[in-house]
Amino acid sequence: MLDRAAAQAVEEFVHAGYDTGAAAILLCESDGTPEEVAEEIERLTTLLETQGATRIEVSTSEAESCSASTRQALFRTLNKGTSFCPSTSLA
Repeated sequence: MLDRAAAQAVEEFVHAGYDTGAAAILLCESDGTPEEVAEEIERLTTLLETQGATRIEVSTSEAESCSASTRQALFRTLNKGTSFCPSTSLA
């Protein structure tokens, strides 16, 4: 989840087209067989819509997915170039 300030900072590095005016951005990632992923995305989309999400985008390829690059940019932004190495358990 990115609040507005984090989204603005990350967008400066990633240029992913994040809505930097949004109060918050929730990035979700799904893993599994194509069928499992499709089912999970459908359930998650329904849940987000019922909770008032104003914009939902689903990547259709690895190239469109930017969650890893977003995490990397966020850590670079927060650490201002220090040699900090984030834990691989962060999702």
